[in-house]
Amino acid sequence: MFIECCFCDNVGDMGRYNAENMADAIVKGLIGKTTSNSTPSKQMGNNNSWINLDSKTGTINTPSGVNIRAGKSTSSKILGTLANGAKVKLYRK
Repeated sequence: MFIECCFCDNVGDMGRYNAENMADAIVKGLIGKTTSNSTPSKQMGNNNSWINLDSKTGTINTPSGVNIRAGKSTSSKILGTLANGAKVKLYRK
C-alpha cells in the first residue's frame, strides 16, 4: 500500500515535516494505536529491508477499497485490489 501523506514545495513545509510523527499517525489510523514503543520482530520473506510489526494488522477503510500497484505511482500497473474491510499485515522499512 502506498500512502501519499504530504507534498513539500518550500522551506517552510520542509521545516514542519517529521517522518516519525507522520508514520505514527498513519499506523494509528490503520490499527487504532501507535507502535513507536514496539520492538520490530521478524524480517519479511527474502526482502530483508521490510520489518514485520509484531504481526499487527490493519483494516482497509475506504468505500471503494484500494488498488495494489507495481510501483509508487497511480500510473503504475494495477496488480490487484483490496476490498473495504480487508485485513492486511503491517510492515515497515
